[in-house]
Amino acid sequence: MKFKRIAGLAAAALLALSCVSCSAGKIDCPADESSIHQSGESSGKENTQIPNPMTEVASADEINSRIDCFIKSLDGSEEEKYTVFSGETELGEYRFSVDGAEYVLRAAKTAGDISGVYTAEGLLGDIVEPDTVKDCGEGVFYEKWFDGDMQYSLYGSNTVAADFDTVAFFFKN
Repeated sequence: MKFKRIAGLAAAALLALSCVSCSAGKIDCPADESSIHQSGESSGKENTQIPNPMTEVASADEINSRIDCFIKSLDGSEEEKYTVFSGETELGEYRFSVDGAEYVLRAAKTAGDISGVYTAEGLLGDIVEPDTVKDCGEGVFYEKWFDGDMQYSLYGSNTVAADFDTVAFFFKN
């Protein structure tokens, strides 16, 4: 019983000490944002917020309308996620899986790399010629193609060549 009382008093003392330290400025405590906004004053530290360039959208149609491309959803796919990346060049991304294989389809009006995949040889999109499937080994495949000034890239992992080719054919036609 005496041990519980001593432990409780010690915990209370530590809590009080930490509160005193915060108010004395000895510990860099996070400010309450509501009080900063209400008073118009801050701690003097500059706080710059950068907008998130990623916007999740509900469908391939929303990507198409935002970046003027043609992406379609693959019937039977799972874990679908649609994203638009804003910036100097807008990029649309459709992530999905089929039978345990994971795919990423990207589209953007650029001739530069849109794969986002770095290898020992360099950026995957820079080392693969258009309309050529690259077998990266261990069930990983990559292909890029153009439709006018719109570049498309497809990255697949945990897949086999025949399945990757079937998925790529679907998007290219």
